[in-house]
Amino acid sequence: MNNLYYAAAPSVQASKVGSRLVLLNTETGNATILNATGALIWSRLTTPQKAEDLTAFLTSEYPGLGKEQVAADTEAFLKSLLEASLISSTPGAS
Repeated sequence: MNNLYYAAAPSVQASKVGSRLVLLNTETGNATILNATGALIWSRLTTPQKAEDLTAFLTSEYPGLGKEQVAADTEAFLKSLLEASLISSTPGAS
């Protein structure tokens, strides 16, 4: 895991539609739809979070999933959010 903290970008507006969450980047006009698990992660990104903390949270919510797979999926999800400019990352203290 890396030592970065991730948080929702201030330019993103979120709207719940059923079990999904629609994210609108007001700077780019691009919209992204998150499934229920993505929406659960997004709810934690209102404050800066480390990927390992998000992984621990998800494995507690879904105890049947392997930690290694959750960690890999979480990192991939965060990367996709970063690429879409929906979140920002900042280095943490070493």
